[in-house]
Amino acid sequence: MRVPFRVYADFESFIIPMDNCVPNPRQSYTNKCQKHKPSSFSYYIKCFDDKIYSQKPVTYTAKKYEGEDVAHIFISMLKEDIKSIYKRFDKPEKMVFGEEEEQEYEEATECWICHDGFDEGDKKVTDHCHFTGKFRGAAHNSCNLK
Repeated sequence: MRVPFRVYADFESFIIPMDNCVPNPRQSYTNKCQKHKPSSFSYYIKCFDDKIYSQKPVTYTAKKYEGEDVAHIFISMLKEDIKSIYKRFDKPEKMVFGEEEEQEYEEATECWICHDGFDEGDKKVTDHCHFTGKFRGAAHNSCNLK
């Protein structure tokens, strides 16, 4: 399913050795030997059309070995970028649903998402893009909510 935006992200980490106790051989166990502490990250927000939105990749490196919560900084920065994208674009007031789309919806015999047929009792709904307002197809309510 085509989406308006994708986020590509990568972390680098410090590898910190861990002391651990001797495991019990009579039980299943995981032998932890190192901890990965995030030290830097980079992310790139890719729009389906660069003419609509584009930005340079964001990169962050911790200033010191201990103390900074790099994962928290990543979430905060990404959240701010996403908020600015939402503020920048007007969301459609309603779905684009004309006579052609209505006919397509009425004649649909299978969900455009999972391709299974509509059985009696299935709730058929109009799936649409919340970014453009464009009707995508008839769908099972459960598929649309996923």
